[in-house]
This record gives sequence, structure tokens and C-alpha cells, in this order.
Amino acid sequence: MVKKATSNRKYTPEFKADVLRLVSNGESILAVAKKMGISASIIHAWRAAEKKTKGVKNQHSLWKKKSNRSVGNFAKRS
Repeated sequence: MVKKATSNRKYTPEFKADVLRLVSNGESILAVAKKMGISASIIHAWRAAEKKTKGVKNQHSLWKKKSNRSVGNFAKRS
């Protein structure tokens, strides 16, 4: 049985940011993957993680705004 070679290569945060910046500026994921010598699936995973992280931050800030509004409204009623 032949095992598929797996790579546990680590990428710096700067490298990831550069890759994601290129994609967000309109370059295709496939073109960026070829240019940077990485798999397109890695870029997809990084984008998904970035969206998830940004979503959590946005939800937290929305929750904070809503909770502040609720406290303010409660204070006005008393």
C-alpha cells in the first residue's frame, strides 16, 4: 500500500495575509495558488476561517450594541 505524502507545512501569518489580500483584490484563487506555490484548497480553508472569525467579531459587536441599547432603554423606563 502506498501512502499519500502529507505536508504539515506551516505558513506565517504574513504569508497568509498576502495570499488573502491577493484574492480579495480580485485575483482568482487558482492563479494565486499557482503564483504562491500552494494548493487552492488551502486558500479556500483560510478564506473560510477568515470569514468565520470576522463573523464572530461582527456578531459580538452587534450583540454589544443591542445589549447597550437594552440597558439604556431599561434605565429610561425606571
